[in-house]
Amino acid sequence: MARLLHRAHGRQVPGVLVVPGAVAGTDAPGRWTEALSLVDAVVVPHPERSSPALRDLAAAAGRALLSPADAAAPPAVLAARGRAARLELVRRGTPLTPPPAPPPPRVRVGAEPRRVVVAGHDLKFAGGLLEELRARGHEVRVDEWRGHARHDPGASAALAQWADVVHCEWSLGNAAWYSRHRPDGTRLTVRTHLQEASTEFPRRVRRDAVDSWVFVAEHVRAQVLRDTGFPAERALWIPNAVRIPGRRPPSTDETDPLRRFTLGLVGVLPARKGLHRALDLLATLRAEESRFRLVIRGHRPEDVAWMTARPEEAAYFAEQARRMAEDPLLESAVRWDPHGPDMGAWYTRVGVVLSVSDFESFHFTLPDGAVHGCLPRSLAWAGADLLYPPDWLAASTDEMARRLHDEVADTARWSQLTAEAAAYVEERFGERRVVPALADAVLGLR
Repeated sequence: MARLLHRAHGRQVPGVLVVPGAVAGTDAPGRWTEALSLVDAVVVPHPERSSPALRDLAAAAGRALLSPADAAAPPAVLAARGRAARLELVRRGTPLTPPPAPPPPRVRVGAEPRRVVVAGHDLKFAGGLLEELRARGHEVRVDEWRGHARHDPGASAALAQWADVVHCEWSLGNAAWYSRHRPDGTRLTVRTHLQEASTEFPRRVRRDAVDSWVFVAEHVRAQVLRDTGFPAERALWIPNAVRIPGRRPPSTDETDPLRRFTLGLVGVLPARKGLHRALDLLATLRAEESRFRLVIRGHRPEDVAWMTARPEEAAYFAEQARRMAEDPLLESAVRWDPHGPDMGAWYTRVGVVLSVSDFESFHFTLPDGAVHGCLPRSLAWAGADLLYPPDWLAASTDEMARRLHDEVADTARWSQLTAEAAAYVEERFGERRVVPALADAVLGLR
């Protein structure tokens, strides 16, 4: 098998991990899960005769079972087949392992007024939490860091001595620092989004000092627990909170008959956001229906300084610009709107919001667009099916295009689907539900 892998399309394999034991009834099922997290696909001599237990285990990890003849498939094909395998598992109702229920926290602060410090460099996702804590009567102070690891140590030390509880928004240098300077008896909570999981900071956090570690998605939680060894019983999954508009946007396109044919993509930097897949989708749709358009919201590659230091990224975006200019199916069908705060108004001109990334944690665009009257549609990146209904997800852009043709062809059908999506978000991710749960976690009430 190793020789087959080495020969496959000239790809070099730096190492082979051999996992002993049968899949069913193995004494170390976790070892299989760890092995599957390291690969693109699973090669077996005869996939049609493989163990159902192995097939389901691989599918749950988003990996496809392939024959040796398929091992040379491009990585994008392997990823699409893996997404399809997991979606099939989800659609037939096979339960995926939920996170264990955590026991009572070690330091319980209580509901009476307390002194709370919220520390971090970017508090755009913490506004609701600050408001909730203050509304409950707690005294809240902010330790605003200047970057991932830049702060005023003297000011942070004074706040640590003052606080009954410290909450680190983002698990970067703030979490590592407070885990080493938290006084005994002070409660410490940490919140992770996505970018932190691939840095060294979570591994630098003193595990015994953290009372609760909160994650915005279960698959990010699983990754950090795997990499750090943090106890699962002290790790919570609480999604991002979505602010529900006071007045529901109109669900028909009577004022803009092209709205439902307008695809919206918020943020395309870096390349993992998958601009090329959005263009693939648009080209496929426009081959049958010329009314489809794509609107991109966010910074252009040439507007960000770090692009000059990443030649591969620059080459990628140059190729996408060439496609948009030269492909007859894309020419004049893509508009780029600048980054800005007026997202509510922007959504009213978009019919479908997209997520076509390699991976995400939550991808706020999907639920935010849904409550503003857009139809959310996403590739089934790892963990998306733990957050969103299977009907929102597709294994490939071809599958997404086939479904979108039917979903937007009729105004009534599109309006029904957007209303259902908005209701789903309000029930699962609305601020009124999520923010109190996050405040309870910070205070040790759950």
